[in-house]
Amino acid sequence: MFALLRSGQRAEPAHDPRTAQNPTDLGGIQLFEALVSDTHAAALRTAAIASSVNALSAGPLLKSPQLLQAILPQQPTVLAELPRCQKELGLKLDTPPILKAFFDSFGHAGTCIAAFCEDADRSGIERAVFLHFTNLSTVWRRVSDLALKAVAALHPEILRCLPQRYGENTAVLRKLLEQVLRGERPCLDVNGVPFLPELPQRRPAARLEINRPCVVEHQGKTVRAIVRDISSSGVGLERAPDLVPLKVAVIEFDDGRCLAGVVVWSKAGKAGIKFDSPLGPTDPFLV
Repeated sequence: MFALLRSGQRAEPAHDPRTAQNPTDLGGIQLFEALVSDTHAAALRTAAIASSVNALSAGPLLKSPQLLQAILPQQPTVLAELPRCQKELGLKLDTPPILKAFFDSFGHAGTCIAAFCEDADRSGIERAVFLHFTNLSTVWRRVSDLALKAVAALHPEILRCLPQRYGENTAVLRKLLEQVLRGERPCLDVNGVPFLPELPQRRPAARLEINRPCVVEHQGKTVRAIVRDISSSGVGLERAPDLVPLKVAVIEFDDGRCLAGVVVWSKAGKAGIKFDSPLGPTDPFLV
């Protein structure tokens, strides 16, 4: 977490911003944050279902097939905004097709689960396993492979744009997905109930509108602006001059509190500042 600074005191980020790639426009960073969160959640649900399907190879270890329908991954609402993310964040050209292939796989995979559950209700789980296991295994192995590719494709962009804990999700999800691709069941408990392990970062940081005046110290100049919103990971500015991406900015509020971060985007009087370390959940700005 950033230490609080006295007025006029400079703050430097923990990393050297010159080592990061300079994106041309990060106006869609909030949208990208939601896309990453939804992708990670879908990958986690994929690992849980694939774990359950793997367990069927040893007999009907799954307590209730209907539990699978409750955790089916869903296409994210931001899927239609992939072209905007591509344009504003400069995503690699192959990233959107990889994500789309993963999300598009949910439809058929979900239909297979529904057919399995229907036969389990009508004829019993042992009969349903006999009829559907081979197809379920093939389908959810493919979805798991697509999930692994989607998580890997997003990782470099996460390191460039989002807080560190989103990057930590990558290692957790890779391990789970690699396990299910080996036929293991890391997301099924001893009672045959699928579960979703905790991720280091489960959802985007909430953005609170505060509309507070501030003074921004940047590149040796001091200017006035408005902090439109704040989250644990950064602030959004309005009425701000053009700021230089990947350079340090210190924001001083009218009560004397100062926060520092790195400019991640600046356009048409608006800007986004990303904190090196997130504010704590009990920080006065977030409570």
